[in-house]
Amino acid sequence: MTLTLLSLLACADSNDDVVRTSVSMRAARTAHDPAGAPLSVVGPDETAIVLDEAWVNLRDLQLDVPSDEDLDCDALADELTDPVTCSAGTLTVTGPFVADLLTGTSEPSLDDVSLAAGTYERLDARVDDAEHLEAGDVLAELALLLRGELTLDGAVQPFELALQLNEDIRFEGGDGVQVDGQASGLLAALDVSSWLAEVPLAACIREGDVEVGDDGVARIDEDTSGSGDCSDVEDRIREHMKEDGQLDARG
Repeated sequence: MTLTLLSLLACADSNDDVVRTSVSMRAARTAHDPAGAPLSVVGPDETAIVLDEAWVNLRDLQLDVPSDEDLDCDALADELTDPVTCSAGTLTVTGPFVADLLTGTSEPSLDDVSLAAGTYERLDARVDDAEHLEAGDVLAELALLLRGELTLDGAVQPFELALQLNEDIRFEGGDGVQVDGQASGLLAALDVSSWLAEVPLAACIREGDVEVGDDGVARIDEDTSGSGDCSDVEDRIREHMKEDGQLDARG
């Protein structure tokens, strides 16, 4: 199962060079896994994992001005609106944006964003720590937060992965995705299920390689790093984020 990081829904603008878009960050769901519901994952040794929360902080989003249209930043400057700017052939949607990847909401909202019309072959996103948030906010000082439960020896064990990262993620779409006011939009997807499917959290908790806090939560963060088979959890997730991005048309 893939996790959709970004969905761009397009509608026509009065200027044919620019389309207005609504940006939705959400999980791609099957018919049995409705939007907003927890994400179910099968981990190592058939461990049942349920992801209840998934948050990410995005500094910005960048797309090349479509090369199939005779457009440049000078031609687009008067039509693009905040938070979108154009420089040296690159459209930048400036954040930061805190995205709830399960419910499809973000703060601030991206319900009305302008993009150049044309074919997009890739989208780049910068993930970094949410230093703009106040203490107590769910993602304060973090780039990525995953919370959920797994089954350990027949019992339910809460877990939390709270990571500080600074990474560029590239989403590529093969021959490209058309955005012209008629197309359904862009999807930038991350296969988050594979992150959890490769991490032997249950075995690490059982072996003491991941500590369970006084609150009963097994936690990996800046203060309590995993050891043993879970010593490289952050590196595994980091590599997946950089390698798994897929840009496609929204169906």
